[in-house]
Amino acid sequence: DGPKESEPAPYLRNGGARETPSENHQITTPSDSKDIESTFEEVKDYSNKTPLTDKNEIQGSPEDDLKDITFTVPENEPTDIEVSLEDTSPKLKIVVYETSQLSTSLETLLTVAEKYGVDTTVVGQGTTFSGFGSKYAQLKETLDELNKDKNSIVALIDGRDVLLNVASHVDHDSFQIQVNQFIKTFKELTMGKPDAVLISGEQQCCVSALCYANSPDYYFDSETGERKNRACPSGNEGCMWIDNDSVRYWESTMVSEARARSGSNNVSPYLNAGMMVGTPQNLINLIHRMDLGEEEDDQAVLSAMYLQFPDLIVLDYEQQLLGNNAWPKGLESGCIFDFDPNSEDNAFLTNKETGTTPLLLHTPGKFYSCLDVLIDRLGGVSDHRYMQVQGHRNYGNGNYGNYRPNNYGNYGNYGNSNYGNYGNNYGNYGSAPGNYGMSQGNSNYGGSNGNSNYGGFNYGNSNYGGSSGSS
Repeated sequence: DGPKESEPAPYLRNGGARETPSENHQITTPSDSKDIESTFEEVKDYSNKTPLTDKNEIQGSPEDDLKDITFTVPENEPTDIEVSLEDTSPKLKIVVYETSQLSTSLETLLTVAEKYGVDTTVVGQGTTFSGFGSKYAQLKETLDELNKDKNSIVALIDGRDVLLNVASHVDHDSFQIQVNQFIKTFKELTMGKPDAVLISGEQQCCVSALCYANSPDYYFDSETGERKNRACPSGNEGCMWIDNDSVRYWESTMVSEARARSGSNNVSPYLNAGMMVGTPQNLINLIHRMDLGEEEDDQAVLSAMYLQFPDLIVLDYEQQLLGNNAWPKGLESGCIFDFDPNSEDNAFLTNKETGTTPLLLHTPGKFYSCLDVLIDRLGGVSDHRYMQVQGHRNYGNGNYGNYRPNNYGNYGNYGNSNYGNYGNNYGNYGSAPGNYGMSQGNSNYGGSNGNSNYGGFNYGNSNYGGSSGSS
């Protein structure tokens, strides 16, 4: 039942373990050192009832008669009761996968994380990237270690195109408020789905591997949930972009699913695997469930899981936590994060379309011009690559001009040369005419005069793939 008002409170130490006072913690009266038994015998009954005889049944208000009772402790011990309680509040931790040397953007992220005390780990340094299978295998080892802290919330992010959204002048307390809101919103978005991982949403679809899968059932058995077929490595031979019914299935299904789940039409409906957030255990479970082969496209497999296992994946439809810029729209329209003109402090960049201020910002599609703009806006020092595309028609020699060698192409997946073996993931953006690349600089982002929504057939042959760049 706990101590009575007149009994000493138990000591709380060692993470809240209860300890009763030792024999040295004597309870005495001031001068005559009466024992506690005789003191209770002298307590008056303020309700004029039978005098109190049981020390465990104090009635009325005997404070006046007990006011001289004091608690004494031995010398050299603190006079105040010390309370040591373990901090059980959730803590944000960031895990970055990067095999090669640190880029300017990653150094920026690490510097900002250190400044504000965000626990950040870089995984994969000095290792060889052979495909997404090797990436997730290394992440799992780190997640196993982080899982020892059951209060951790982990953000898994790409290594060279993600930033912490905080201006350099912001103080530690203001940033911590933003982190606390991040954790709170994460819990709200995954409420009712205790096993879920939150993954970022983007505005463009799709990796070319999905051209070869007509539904989620292609990758996972609808009854057992086990893997059936493997996703091809997007952009590699035999896995190039083709405009077909599979593409239209993924586009229409993911849009309708996002609107149904979010209740909004203003959504980023397509999954981008560059940023995800979850408990270490849920991330471990997701990686195990993916059962990803060495060269498979993780974004294709996760897109299928999102539709087939809705309790395992939630998308950040309105970019409340994880912000993706829209690289197909170009620097002027697609770099969608800026300071709110109605705000005076310019502390955090805001999504101009949704009004949200996600903590993590991503520039997928080798959108390095936007990445550098964001670094500069936040008070960092960038490589100023946006200078290379300003002043030219459509932001460069064929839009994104100098980034050309196969945007999501030869750079590859986190490997030797800026993302290693992405193997033309998202197609041949640079080298072919009109493919976001080196030649012509044709208007409207595409092949033959940029017809039909960023190149042939809505992100078709020229956009997200194709060898010729034709519409």
